[in-house]
Amino acid sequence: MNSKSDGEVIAHLYEEFGELWVEKVEGMFAVAIWDINKQELLLYRDRFGKKPLYYTSADDGIAFSSEIRVLKKLLNLKRADCDSNSINLFLNLGYIPNPKTVYKHIYKLEPGFFLKFQNFQTKLSKYFSLNLNQIFHDDKLYSVTSYNSNTPFIPGFNLNFTTSSGTAKLGWIMAIKENQPDGANRRRRP
Repeated sequence: MNSKSDGEVIAHLYEEFGELWVEKVEGMFAVAIWDINKQELLLYRDRFGKKPLYYTSADDGIAFSSEIRVLKKLLNLKRADCDSNSINLFLNLGYIPNPKTVYKHIYKLEPGFFLKFQNFQTKLSKYFSLNLNQIFHDDKLYSVTSYNSNTPFIPGFNLNFTTSSGTAKLGWIMAIKENQPDGANRRRRP
């Protein structure tokens, strides 16, 4: 490597590990890789969706951006191009679930996914999923209950999720040991 830039590190990881280079890194990212040998484009979004990545594809290609307004302008979209189902979801849920957006032909790459575009074909693959129902700690199985706080109960276990209103910190992950005597598995309050 000639520099310490993220881009060069990612390029070398891709050369060594291929599509699953992403399993070797942590953090927030939205990455595009053009593999000139395979003639394919790979788009990656971080595990928790901290960095946005929108895309649209058609018969003649694919376009992507970290901002939806860029794709809206590229496609020359108007209000009539809004997706009424997405608007209905927003009015009922308070947010638009992935991969939908307010526009019919623009999609969000879901957290923990990568998209492969080759020969005008799009394929989505999941590289990460989080199971909050089970956590192994000290060789014991714990069930998980979570609520908002700033102090993690399990050392080194801190999660950030992006919601429609910004980032919600799920920093208090409370692990309660199964089958404890009565009163032993009461929740600690901050």
